[in-house]
Amino acid sequence: MKIIYWKKIGLIFFVFLCYYLSLPAQLNPKDSIQWLIDSTEHKSYEFQYNSSRRALLLAEQINLVEFQAKALIKIATSQSFIGEHVHSLENFTKAKDLIDLHRLDDLKKSFYLKKSGVLVRTKNYEAAIAHNEKAVQWFSAVRDTVNLGLSYGNIGAVYYLQRDFDTALNYYEKALAILETTSKKDDNMILANLAGLYLTNEQPRKAIPMLERFLEQSKKENSNIHMVSTMTNLGLAYGLIENYQKSFKYYNSALELAKKEKLVDAQYEALRMMSYTYEIKGDYQEAFEAYRNYKEIQEEVVGKKTQKEIAELNLKYETIQNEKELAINKEKVIQLEQEAKIRNQQYLLFTALFLAFGAVGISFFLKRRADFEKDKQLYAAEQELMNSELKNKALAEKRLQEQLEYKNKDLTNLTLDITRKNEFSNQLLSQINELEKLVSKNAQSKINAIKFFITDNLRINKELAVFQKNIDEINQDFYNRLLVRFPGLTSKETELCGLIKLGRTNKEIAALKNISLNSAKMNRYRLRKKLNLETEIDIVNFLREI
Repeated sequence: MKIIYWKKIGLIFFVFLCYYLSLPAQLNPKDSIQWLIDSTEHKSYEFQYNSSRRALLLAEQINLVEFQAKALIKIATSQSFIGEHVHSLENFTKAKDLIDLHRLDDLKKSFYLKKSGVLVRTKNYEAAIAHNEKAVQWFSAVRDTVNLGLSYGNIGAVYYLQRDFDTALNYYEKALAILETTSKKDDNMILANLAGLYLTNEQPRKAIPMLERFLEQSKKENSNIHMVSTMTNLGLAYGLIENYQKSFKYYNSALELAKKEKLVDAQYEALRMMSYTYEIKGDYQEAFEAYRNYKEIQEEVVGKKTQKEIAELNLKYETIQNEKELAINKEKVIQLEQEAKIRNQQYLLFTALFLAFGAVGISFFLKRRADFEKDKQLYAAEQELMNSELKNKALAEKRLQEQLEYKNKDLTNLTLDITRKNEFSNQLLSQINELEKLVSKNAQSKINAIKFFITDNLRINKELAVFQKNIDEINQDFYNRLLVRFPGLTSKETELCGLIKLGRTNKEIAALKNISLNSAKMNRYRLRKKLNLETEIDIVNFLREI
């Protein structure tokens, strides 16, 4: 009777779910589950996750193993994009167990390709290589040439990310050779990655035909972002072989399309590469103009990133508040445990005393036992709640750490950009000084004006203001603690402490403060003396512990 009852409940649940999701009435259960898995392809990853979870519940209810495995693969993929990497890998393992147990070979292609992307996104490179090597063995055994080539390309991508360019080049060339033998054209990204490797290894002549081929395919697919990036790389490649007419033709086409489609990142990357090519050509005036335009767009992008970082800091503040609430709840749990312990002691005492009173004592014992069970259940529930909150706290801390690492990397890149800009300006100033010796006195005033503009540009950097604002926001609590412990520090010494705490080197600090390297070293030495640090104490670790 119970089995029939639950089957009825399951059927009612299925009918309700179909109505709720507005599924067509003529769909059978398999079609309905497949619809839940496939119909969310262009939705948000959270929506894909929720829809795939519904599909999994339905597949489990009517014991459709193949659809359970499909749903698990979709769930795992969507989880990786919303940051739940541990759960993602767990669900991939469950899907693999079902595939192996029930010999669902048709799903191995999806499993191998989807899990490869997750392992790369989580930077688990060794596991990604091992996984794709198994994929190579499988696709080779079943003679799936297309996915065999893609798997070789995935291995090449992992080695590329590890900066092992020679090994990456070997796998990319192997992948391209295999894919060129197939009727399907799935070699687009392989072409782009292989061309990028040739450019990295300063082999532009090998890169050009691949880039032009990839550009034609991108045009057919109407992929604007790929078209812009490929034309930018063609501009760089032709510039490296000193075919400047074609080089700047591709650069201008890339900029025109990027402006039209509002691809800001692609636009300032094209300007950066164009500035570099003008510098190779020796046209420093055009190089400076392209670099100036690049910096203007980059500053706009950095400003938007700064707003995002402020939002992340607000999230950090909210997390700290939640941690405080968690600590309060933990104290309450400890108090409840102590109260429960006292009640247990009282229970034992009263039980021993009232056993002698016969029926009255037994009645009291039973009542106390019921109270004890309630306390135990309450404690178990509170303990489960506390464990759940601790897990959430650990996850939140991990996400905050990843966000701070990303922010620190962005600030490091900004430091390198500032240094390169100053080196470029100094080089340009040197060229103008040489030119000044060759021109007439009538042109001296104009040359002096250009020299003053460049010198002034060396002193004033808008991005320094943005950088300093970021530093102050990150280190505000640290500054307060530092001044409590060392009230005699000046504002400049406090800012220097913040930069050292973030791991900035003397060279980077010199670039950011527009001072010499020796001055930066001397400032660090004076700061150590003011902090009363012994020689063997590392100042970075000392500041991070404050």
